[in-house]
Parts: sequence; structure tokens; C-alpha cells
Amino acid sequence: DDDDATGDDDDATSDDDDATGDDDDSAAAVDADGDGFSTLDDCDDADPNVFPGAPESCAAAIDNDCDPSTDCQGACAPAITYAASCTGSTTFAGPAPLVLWDFEDNTALLADASSNGYDGSATGGLTASSPGWIGDAGDFASAYGEVNAGAPNAWTSSQWINLDALPTEDYAMLAANGNGSAGYTGWAVVVSGAGMPGAYVESGNSAQETLILGSDAVCTGGWVHVAATWDAGTLSVYVDGVLAVSTVAPFSSILAGSLPFVVGYDMNQNRRWVDGALDEVMLVDSVLSGGDIAALASDGFCGLGL
Repeated sequence: DDDDATGDDDDATSDDDDATGDDDDSAAAVDADGDGFSTLDDCDDADPNVFPGAPESCAAAIDNDCDPSTDCQGACAPAITYAASCTGSTTFAGPAPLVLWDFEDNTALLADASSNGYDGSATGGLTASSPGWIGDAGDFASAYGEVNAGAPNAWTSSQWINLDALPTEDYAMLAANGNGSAGYTGWAVVVSGAGMPGAYVESGNSAQETLILGSDAVCTGGWVHVAATWDAGTLSVYVDGVLAVSTVAPFSSILAGSLPFVVGYDMNQNRRWVDGALDEVMLVDSVLSGGDIAALASDGFCGLGL
């Protein structure tokens, strides 16, 4: 009947009035950070800026709205060691770089690890930053590096970045080559003031200058891989190994100006500093495939001894 000791509405272990699981239990949900959401819904109840529906910020590696699917493209990744990144198999199958600055030699941070002899020179207080993406990194808060590496007709620019802050100008120059006089020359890989990764190319005519930016901002305070490729008019930008944006420019060759390969700064206009660290900066004199760029973003030159 309804009054039996084990199965009725009033039994001691399964009714609505039991001591541990009923509607009247004493473990009431709390809102510790006062943002209007309790611990039942808030993924971080110690931070009032984190709650379901909160504005998503790309200023840090934080899931502000408790929805991982809306995080910034290029979510911050932790530093790794070279040994940890190598699993015994070589995933990168592309050509070796023309220039590779890995920042592992603290006495010569711009020593060329590609063995092609493109050792760079530094201006400003370039220092070693640890940990980098792999080993150490270069801190470019008030410095830049340069080397004359020619002007390849087709190229890939690849680098890991860890921004301390987004640019306060229109953008920061991660890497550039062949800028300077004559006007509107060369190319650059950039991050905009809103955190959008991109690249531009110039053919000597201001009306044809082509700038593309991705639609998702990169984060600050962690490592993000940014790469750009150019060949016969096609300009593409990748973030963490994924194609972010691509276009066909109204010209098929870039006019090379007087300035060398430069990282961390716009040498042509004496501004657009990178506020943060760069690691494994490389220039390849050909276009890497999407698969090779994804492999670089995953484990660098693992297995190639670079």
C-alpha cells in the first residue's frame, strides 16, 4: 500500500524529504562572485567576469562565457619542450627553411639554425624569454631583428607569438621583407590592434596594396602560431595550423624594396612594435602546404634536427 515501509511516498530513503537528495537539502547553490550565476551554472564562480553569456574577451586565455566554442581563434597554448614535442615520428615533410631563428643561443639570439648563414643582427634590448614555445624565445618588447635574405618570389613566413598586449597602433609587424623605398614595396605578417592576424603585400602602387585580416582575434598571454604564404598572387594566413583568410591580389609579384627581412617592428615607418615574444621564426622560399603548416603548429621541425 501507500504506507508500506520501503516503497511508498513516505519511506525514509527515496521520498522528497530524504536527508541527502530531496528538494529541501541544505546544500543550496551559491553565487560566490556576485555575477548573478550560481555554482550550478558558472564555470568559474570566483571571477565575476566569467558567467554564461558574458562578453568573450581575447585579452587572456579565459573562457568568459562558459562556452568553449566561442573562444578566440588561436586559443593560448602552453610552452612545450622540444623533447616533449617529438614522439619519434616526423610529421613535417616540407622543405627546410631559408632562415630559422630559434633563440636557443643566449649569446647570439639571432643565430640562423637553418645552417644557411643568415645570422641576424638585433637593435634594442632583445633578450631571451623562458619558457618559449620550444626551449627559449626572443622578447621583442623594444627590439627587432634583421637580416638580408633576398626576396623570394614565393614564400612562407612562420612564427609562434606570445603577445603581452595587443598593438596600440593599427597593427604590429611580426615579420616583413623587402619594404622601404621605392614606395609601396614588400610584404608583412601582422596582428591588428583588435588582435586579428593578417598579412599584406605591395606591388609599388598604393591602390593595389592588399591587406587581409582573419575574423577571429588571437589571445594574449600564451602561444599562438601564425603563418602566411604567397605565390603568384595568392596570399593566405593560417592561425594554429588552420586557414584563417585567403585572397587573390590584383598583381602576381611583389616589388622588393630596400629593407631586409625584419621581425618585431616596422623598419620602414619606425613604429608598429611587437609587445611580446617570438619563437621559431622562419622564412621559407616556397609555399608550404596546409598540412605542413598544421604540422609546424603541432610540433615544429620535430625529427628534422632543426
